[in-house]
Amino acid sequence: FQDEQRKILDAILHSTLTDAEEVYRQLYKRNISLLRFLKDLGTPPPKVLYSAAEFVLNAGLRRAFEQEILDFELIESLLEEAKLAGVTLHAASLEMVLRRRIEKVAERLSANPTEHRLLKELRTVIDILSSLPFKVNTWKVQNICHDMLQSTYANLQKRAEAGEESLREFVNDFKALSKKLSIRIDR
Repeated sequence: FQDEQRKILDAILHSTLTDAEEVYRQLYKRNISLLRFLKDLGTPPPKVLYSAAEFVLNAGLRRAFEQEILDFELIESLLEEAKLAGVTLHAASLEMVLRRRIEKVAERLSANPTEHRLLKELRTVIDILSSLPFKVNTWKVQNICHDMLQSTYANLQKRAEAGEESLREFVNDFKALSKKLSIRIDR
């Protein structure tokens, strides 16, 4: 019975939060120029305008990080908008969403070590971390990639050096990812 109550409550909350987000989004869009102007003047914005901007930008980033295919232009524009409007990002919740995402991609790559698409996705997401105004804990991804280095990388590198052209780009991308993750490749 409690499970059904929880499902109903979740549905109601989801609908209510969706409506609230739309109201905040409209308020934010109508007043973004004012927020930027106030920031440039060094004047604190009215709390309600700041709250709307903070809610919309953080929700937008969270949703962008959760998308199946990351829209890097959208992420960059939301980060820039937060900077221009002087909005503080919710680093802890955004870090958690992004960390979970990269960990899932790394786990899928570990299960399919020659899936170049996954390696490229992971490398691209890791590249974006340097543009974030907060740190993302990558220790699990580092461990997964280090395990791959120990278990499969040497074989893939030998195959690439032997002329298997499809693996040459993969090996180079893995090296670049390892460098970004501060994993040393001695080979």
